Amino acid sequence: MNPVQAAQIQFQTGNIVVKEQLPSLFIGRNLIATVLSNSKDGMVLVSMFGKRLLVETTMDLGKGQVLNLKVQATHPKVILKAVPNQNLTKTALGEAMRGFVQEVVGKFEEAPLKAFNVRTMLEDHFAGKSGDAQSAQIIATLLDEAAKYPQALAFLLIPIVQDESRGQAKVAIEKGADESYTITFDLETDHMGTIGCTARIGNGIEVEIRTGSDSLADFLKAHVQELHGALSGLDVVRRLDVVVNRQMPASVDALV
Repeated sequence: MNPVQAAQIQFQTGNIVVKEQLPSLFIGRNLIATVLSNSKDGMVLVSMFGKRLLVETTMDLGKGQVLNLKVQATHPKVILKAVPNQNLTKTALGEAMRGFVQEVVGKFEEAPLKAFNVRTMLEDHFAGKSGDAQSAQIIATLLDEAAKYPQALAFLLIPIVQDESRGQAKVAIEKGADESYTITFDLETDHMGTIGCTARIGNGIEVEIRTGSDSLADFLKAHVQELHGALSGLDVVRRLDVVVNRQMPASVDALV
């Protein structure tokens, strides 16, 4: 059975209070916690971020339960509130996955680029930590993402640097039979939806930029010559296009 299907999220009404500080937290972030003991005298042992934590709780919990939690406060104590989702939503899973990457690798400006290779992250995680329900779901999602690029030399997942951003960059690097390279970027942004880009580097450079928004496409086209000039210093630019892909999510707040 797929780990995502196996880990069922149970709903309880109440809070969990963590006295120690946890990494990469911001108000509104979703977390998954696995209950490791029955609650007693308002305390329970849980697993989060690969750690075992003794936390305060108002809930009557039993060993083996898996909780979907949302951060309500981060100071002076971390307060997590249970939220009613039987399965981890796409948004919550995305947030949990970004937190997992930052926990395993670190921030983008602090860790080398190669450390964000999904294969490297999984090897490091399995070598140093035991699994829990949250990790199982995240690892299954990482494997599903990497499976989209079976011929890739490397597949990187890079969270956006800002702590309160929900964005991330997915980068796949593939080598062709003619010794050319194809680099595919999918940049998920907070305010502009997903921006995709495919760059083929071989006998010159060919670049296609994709967006689901007509207004964003027009904005990118207005500045595409700047990119053309920057790439021309590296190699001959044979093609540089901006296209609208209606299947891509687009949520442009404003372009000024």
